[in-house]
Amino acid sequence: MSKVSWQSHEIFIIIPIFFVVIFQHVHDTLLSAFSFGSRNIDNETGVFVARLLASNTTVKSAYLSCNNLGNTTGKALAEALKANKTLQSLFLYDNHLGDEAGMALAGALKANATLQRLHMDNNELGEKTGKAWATALRTNKT
Repeated sequence: MSKVSWQSHEIFIIIPIFFVVIFQHVHDTLLSAFSFGSRNIDNETGVFVARLLASNTTVKSAYLSCNNLGNTTGKALAEALKANKTLQSLFLYDNHLGDEAGMALAGALKANATLQRLHMDNNELGEKTGKAWATALRTNKT
């Protein structure tokens, strides 16, 4: 059973997709953070969460670490970061994102002006991605 906490409320969730339904339909002012790490989220659910984050105006912190999200979700999260104007912290460590997603996320940092923390360790990122991150961090002001 998964536990999602937002502000002073806790909701227990039996399956990951139920969380996505709640996230999509909950009143925007209720959800400022969510923690959904170590829940074996698949790419389909991960991409759906990324799409929701793209248009969300209240979530400031998202914890998606330890889910083996992979390249597909990583690239979808990069697109979400380009559009999102609220998210300040994104935890993505231990997701095997790989270089393709790493490069996309580095590119997204150039467009995002609100993200202050992005945890990316243990994601199988190579030297080329590291150089892209160095460039992105020089241009990003947050």
